[in-house]
Amino acid sequence: MTKKLHELSGEPNGVLIQWAVNEGAFVHPSLQHVHDAAYGSFFQLRSDALPLPATTQFLSCPHALSISYLNAINLAPFRPRSDPLPESLLQSLPPHSVTVFFLCQQYLQKERSFWWPYIRSLPQPHEGNLTGTPHWFSEQDKLWLRGTNLEKGQEDLETLWKEEWGKGIQLLRDAGCNTQEYTWQLALWAATLLSSRSFTSDMFANVPIDKDNGARNFPDENFSVLFPILDILNHRPGSKITWKPAEENLSLAVCDTLQPGEAIWNNYGPKSNESLLQGYGFCLADNPFDTFGLTYGRLPLTSHQIHILQRQSSYDSFSPTPIHQIRAPHPDPYSYPNCITALTPFPPALLNLSILLVANTRELALLHATPNITWASPDDPSTLIHPAGLRPLFAVASQLLLVLRQKLAKIAAHNRLLPSQPSTRNQRHAAIYRAGQVRILTACISGLESFLKDATTSSSISSPGSTTASLLTLPSALSTLHTASPTKAESFSAGLTAAFGTNDIPALREAGHEDGVWALLLCFMLVAESSSSTSNPPPSPSSSAALHQRHPLHRLLTRLTSQPFYANPLDPSYRPPHPHPPPSDSDPDPEVGVAPEDDQAFEAEQTEFLHSLVVDDAARECTSSPVWTSSRWTTRLVAWGVRVVREEGFVVVLDERDPEEKRGAVVFCLGGG
Repeated sequence: MTKKLHELSGEPNGVLIQWAVNEGAFVHPSLQHVHDAAYGSFFQLRSDALPLPATTQFLSCPHALSISYLNAINLAPFRPRSDPLPESLLQSLPPHSVTVFFLCQQYLQKERSFWWPYIRSLPQPHEGNLTGTPHWFSEQDKLWLRGTNLEKGQEDLETLWKEEWGKGIQLLRDAGCNTQEYTWQLALWAATLLSSRSFTSDMFANVPIDKDNGARNFPDENFSVLFPILDILNHRPGSKITWKPAEENLSLAVCDTLQPGEAIWNNYGPKSNESLLQGYGFCLADNPFDTFGLTYGRLPLTSHQIHILQRQSSYDSFSPTPIHQIRAPHPDPYSYPNCITALTPFPPALLNLSILLVANTRELALLHATPNITWASPDDPSTLIHPAGLRPLFAVASQLLLVLRQKLAKIAAHNRLLPSQPSTRNQRHAAIYRAGQVRILTACISGLESFLKDATTSSSISSPGSTTASLLTLPSALSTLHTASPTKAESFSAGLTAAFGTNDIPALREAGHEDGVWALLLCFMLVAESSSSTSNPPPSPSSSAALHQRHPLHRLLTRLTSQPFYANPLDPSYRPPHPHPPPSDSDPDPEVGVAPEDDQAFEAEQTEFLHSLVVDDAARECTSSPVWTSSRWTTRLVAWGVRVVREEGFVVVLDERDPEEKRGAVVFCLGGG
């Protein structure tokens, strides 16, 4: 038995509910509609009612009462119930903008609109702060968004809406319509109501829509749908409620037993505070689904990189510039699967894209062969299966750290403009959003810093197949060299002084010479080992196991020279590889493996510069050094060192507050590929 109409008319929004029930909606007789200052309008179970059992349907709205793009284009079974908008407008504007104009039209018709009982129950265009979304913020309110993603996000969205409104106004004028009342404020009212109160067109999944009869620009993607009375329910994360779309209506049912006096909440899904504030006008202080949106924008990817990206299961072909949602470090189920704790806040699609950006030629070939990456083994979550090894993961961590530091600094730069406390409702919700963004960024930065610092200070990090990996910095390499072989270390240091005028690593780094010093060090070690050995290649791990374990430079050189792409340039049979290997027969892409001309020019220039330093300075000043005076210092050897540094080295800024590390240190990955 449903409520009698006279029982409904005395409640808040009673006229709306009465109209909806008359038109086929259902409101469970045990519910009452109430309003309070804290939560606004909502439904609750009457205090004198019996408990409402689980699975009970408590609200439903027939599709005939809904408002969407389908009403505007008069697509059966949905009707506009009024004079249609001009055909030129329906044909020219996207579905969202058409719906905005349709909703404006219904508002302007007042009592003549079929939906007037619903429209009059909504916040009205003249009321000022209609929805609490940033589009209605005052200038003081907007201060709390300064430096955040939402500051530009809401501006960009409003600009898009205004452009579409301007096009629509011109189309209405061209059709002879009076546009005086179709103001921008009215259009903004309609647009924000659609964002704050709508369901998606998935709710029409069971409706037999005649798309071939009168459809104009029928959208391939979801569009907004307003369902009167169903949109009264407020959001609470974790609320258990079932949406039941059917051919004739959309109904809502409770999942758990509802007790007398208990409010009923909707669940909009796992939405971040940014989504909630921009779309609905509120935030949640302890939102477990809060995220920070990160996008790279349009990247200058090569066709080879795009080819690899398109073959990955995480690739989104519909969004060339996707927004990747970064989560605060959380225990499952809120984190992304990854055996490296510092990377669990980052979605696999972002990591896959980032790896393509930092991958060297050798790693791109591996990714080309195995594009899909399993970030956590289903049998052993602590095992990472990655075809390109750990080097690109360290490089990605370093790049993400740099980006997130910049994002955090951008927010912090505007803090001085803020009052000590928010003073309005809008400001309080914006402050919650702002604090959440800072909290996520700070936690992610801390995790990445610890990950990279641990790799440079500890002996190893877990990696695939029980392999160990760590990061080798130039000071660490020189320190361990001095411990293992003081004579070699002193000889190399003397050569640096002769070549650059100093052997101070921070000074050389600041001058931009650290990559060149690395190249000389790798070549120096190859020449030194060759000079002290009866064979040309450096000693293998099996023949010098003890020294190999002590000396990370030996580990690095052994790994490099054992790979066909690098080999040993002192071997008589060595032939320099193509700067980037040509495409395989199975990949006809002409851009695969082609080095940019500026990269090739840089390698050649750097090679010539470093070779001249050795021949003209180090060899002349260090005449007693058998290494610096060796005839093995050819341009071929130096070119090998330059290529290794460019391909395998990457920059890490471990602590941006440390003046000596402000520029970043060039590091190499030991182990893990």
